[in-house]
Amino acid sequence: MLSLERDPRKAEAWRANVEEAGLADWAELLEGDAKELLPEIDDVFDVVFVDAEKDDYETYFGLARAKVEPGALIVADNVISHDLADYVRARQGDPTLESVTVPLDSGLELSVVLRER
Repeated sequence: MLSLERDPRKAEAWRANVEEAGLADWAELLEGDAKELLPEIDDVFDVVFVDAEKDDYETYFGLARAKVEPGALIVADNVISHDLADYVRARQGDPTLESVTVPLDSGLELSVVLRER
């Protein structure tokens, strides 16, 4: 598992939680801005979880989309509570995805990649 975190306090909490869970050998944290870090990662992801500033969701989706293959899942958090209707419409209107809004808590948009763009 790979996590990206810009906020040093959240990174510190992440490390403590991962250590307490006994996952330190399994999980990795890269500190910095995901907009800079994601393009540098030479890997493919099976699952991507986006939880960021709402104005940046499209940017993060685009960066993540370049790192996934068919069958991958991209999950966006807070799509209801932060009124991310444009993000939701874009995902649900994309013929290369199967996307659905799950109204749990603050809302999740689950997007499965069906095929390459």
